[in-house]
Amino acid sequence: WKLKLYNILPQSRFKIYGIRDKFAASKRKGMWMGGAPLMGYDIVERKLLINEQEAEDVRHIFQRFIALRSVTNLLIELKRDGYRTKQYVSGTNKMRGGKAITKQFVYRLLKNKAYIRAENNIC
Repeated sequence: WKLKLYNILPQSRFKIYGIRDKFAASKRKGMWMGGAPLMGYDIVERKLLINEQEAEDVRHIFQRFIALRSVTNLLIELKRDGYRTKQYVSGTNKMRGGKAITKQFVYRLLKNKAYIRAENNIC
């Protein structure tokens, strides 16, 4: 049975690498590959397009973080001002998001490469 296992493993590796390569190629083309949409963007035909209203909120979060230099103080300010997460309809037609902003959300937003190094950065 070891001989069969050795024959199966290389084939499954090639399949995994092929799928990973297809995803990477699609991402390089700017195609959205699923999951929750980023705050500040809308997904139209699998492409990320800037949502100006939400983009202004993202810019505000980055500017206030630079000024305050504290995620905790930023979170207090955002909650006081009524900021909420992006609300969207999932692939199963369920409403998602629209919840109060959490510390984890702020950390993820501040560390997200889409905001940090994108050429068409909204910040």
